[in-house]
Amino acid sequence: MCAALITQTARAELFSIEVQSEGETYQQSYDNLSDMLDALDFDEVSNYIPAYTDSSAITTVVNFRGVPVVLSSPQNSSDITMSIGAIDVSELFQGSSRDDSMDLLSDWYEGEGDDALTRLLQELAASTPSDPVAGNPTSLMSRTVGNDFDYAMDTGAMSGVELSNAGQSINGNMVSVFARYSNYSADGIESREYSLPLAYTVRFDNSEDRLIIRVPVAYVMYDGSEVYNLGLGIGYGRQMNPQWSLTPALGYSLVGSEDVGSLSQLVSTSLTSSYAIPLAEYELTIGNMLGYYSTLPTEAGDISQNPEISNTVLRNGASLNIPTPRLVADTSVEVFITDTRYFGSELYIDQYNEIGFSFGKDKTVVTEDDGSYVNYIRRVRAGVKYLFSDNSEGYSLNFGYTF
Repeated sequence: MCAALITQTARAELFSIEVQSEGETYQQSYDNLSDMLDALDFDEVSNYIPAYTDSSAITTVVNFRGVPVVLSSPQNSSDITMSIGAIDVSELFQGSSRDDSMDLLSDWYEGEGDDALTRLLQELAASTPSDPVAGNPTSLMSRTVGNDFDYAMDTGAMSGVELSNAGQSINGNMVSVFARYSNYSADGIESREYSLPLAYTVRFDNSEDRLIIRVPVAYVMYDGSEVYNLGLGIGYGRQMNPQWSLTPALGYSLVGSEDVGSLSQLVSTSLTSSYAIPLAEYELTIGNMLGYYSTLPTEAGDISQNPEISNTVLRNGASLNIPTPRLVADTSVEVFITDTRYFGSELYIDQYNEIGFSFGKDKTVVTEDDGSYVNYIRRVRAGVKYLFSDNSEGYSLNFGYTF
């Protein structure tokens, strides 16, 4: 019965409990970790099972973001045994009272669990669709992979915008503001992302090379639980020839959520190739990225977590730019497809595809500064993208403005 409950609730709720004592049972579901921990207070049990006392035998089956955890205390004992079958872990907490034993269990999750805690964090990324660190489309690792590829492809495409004064030596720098809303579902869990990636691109004079500094910011909700993300990245776009550019990049990101009990840092490095092939008035661009993404031990206050998740990522894609001057001058439609694959640590989703399109305008603006002409690129685009995999699907709406 307990196993059936876990299977069902894992698909609908991030957290739930089933408590059995004195021949009675009750069940509750929660949107966040804090509310569930409050419900595990033994004083709460008597509200649902009046016959319960501190000497009663009690078993609690916890759905912890999709991973079953069993807490049990025998009759006339203050000891609590925690069993996590998915990772073959059994821990005994011996306090002077059951409340003290629960405090020891909390300390275990905040960092004292060491290797066993690391295995639990890895299991959450490997078997559940709601881990903020890795394994699903709105996780920190997945979004970092997408940003690395998109920035390299976006600035590579802009390097090919025809300049009105190509003979002049001064290129203006660019500020890019992007806004994205994403909605994905996997195994009954819905995730929504609101992100605002920001970027500043330094365009070098007498060159099409560029330095890209980016600050991705995101707010994610997993069925009501809030997750916050912040990052910093730097890339250098090297124009190898008029059609081909290479962009190596480094990145650092941080994710934290009290609601789901997650805290992690991520470092990354990637190399992206962008190759443009003219096809009459159209342009086909082939993108290929190889990246490495790894978590770091993270401490904040009393919490210390180290999931030790590392993955090599291949992301390949193609886009076709179709000019639409008959609609509006300097506009185009772009259709694209990508394939992303993860190798290394086990993830809930290790391969997914995306298809989509965007419509926008690219234009060069030339201004005069102390007798010299400065070339600025102005770009505005809006689009939609559909993501699908064996066990997840969803969409994102995107808007970007570069000036």
